[in-house]
Amino acid sequence: MDQILNFKNNEIIGEIADDLVYTLNKEKKAGSLKKSSGFKPYRRLLTFMHMGVLCLFAILPLFLGCSNKESTEDLSSIKSRLEQVEKKLAQLEGTGQKVTHLESQLKKLEQSIAKLERSVASKVKARTIQKRPNSSSKKSYHVVREGDVLSRIAKRYGISIKELCRLNQITPKTIIRPGQKLLIAPSSQR
Repeated sequence: MDQILNFKNNEIIGEIADDLVYTLNKEKKAGSLKKSSGFKPYRRLLTFMHMGVLCLFAILPLFLGCSNKESTEDLSSIKSRLEQVEKKLAQLEGTGQKVTHLESQLKKLEQSIAKLERSVASKVKARTIQKRPNSSSKKSYHVVREGDVLSRIAKRYGISIKELCRLNQITPKTIIRPGQKLLIAPSSQR
């Protein structure tokens, strides 16, 4: 008798698990689980799982017949396992809310970093244009700093990479080093 009850319990739990997996796969295929929408689809899934648990509690006494002492013990064992599953689901939902909060903080940090980079770039631009002191012609130079690349330097001064390379007699693949001076504009341009 116990084997039959255990088999029926496992069969019911298996069917619920199969239904949950089928629903989750169906939602994934339909494209309803999007990262940008947060955890709303998971909340629907959690609600569906809670309803399944409640249905299980309503159906189990009909199949098991609560008059048997062993059946009551089995039912309480299943109930305790289901309570553990509900606790873990609640923890998962709390984790989802934390992730959403962290994502919003990350966006704010990225915006702050972008502002800071623009501010630093404008200050660096003002400092890096240097004139040769003993030259009668007024040529503008850029002193290469760590992390500088030709494309950013060209963009900073509003010239093409090709023009920057031509002025300095280098190729786009030439490695530039910190401290190196690059000609930005010949005397005829400035």
